[in-house]
Amino acid sequence: MLEYILINTVILTSAIVPHRISQPTGDILANSCKEFIVISADGYTNVRSTPEITKNAINIVGVLITGTKIEISTKDRDWIKINLPISGFISKGQITSVSCNKSTALLMKVGLPTVTQLGKQAAQGNYQAAKTLIKISRGTDGILSEFYGFTIADWADKNPTFLISMLKEESAYIYEPFLYLLSYEMGKSQRRKNFEKILVKLLPGNPMINFLNKVILDEALNSID
Repeated sequence: MLEYILINTVILTSAIVPHRISQPTGDILANSCKEFIVISADGYTNVRSTPEITKNAINIVGVLITGTKIEISTKDRDWIKINLPISGFISKGQITSVSCNKSTALLMKVGLPTVTQLGKQAAQGNYQAAKTLIKISRGTDGILSEFYGFTIADWADKNPTFLISMLKEESAYIYEPFLYLLSYEMGKSQRRKNFEKILVKLLPGNPMINFLNKVILDEALNSID
């Protein structure tokens, strides 16, 4: 009789206990999950090669939009050194720690609309908006990459000459990821062919053309595989 009671107690316990503790444990894990993100009220923040604001912004190596997740390396009084998605320095007041389920919400609410606005301004010839939009290319990932690709493809379609003139000012470090995303978004469309013709016409022999040709070749080889 005692053996029967013990066996049934074990069976009941194994069936009941997990049900009782699983939900609180999930809540605890969700609440304890934290990550650092960009929270700039402007919708984006600059990433710099050195912890300082320089004349003519020559040390800006990238731009991260609000809601972007970052990986912190070191901190000091006014600046944060980050490793991902770009290596560089961000002003301390432009980031914060939030629960993991809030970063995506902030990206959707503030970050993506900022990209849309910059895209519209760039297509209209706004220099500063265009400069900022190009430098976002290094810090994109996931849903942002897709949204960003659509935005810059629209710019390339509406004002390709201005876009090319802006890219000409940038180093390969900046224009290569931009052209890669642009090429991927345009696919084999007619507007891609139109953009390539204008690029070759305006910048014959420029390294950008060689890079774009390499991207096109890689895409062709991947499609065969």
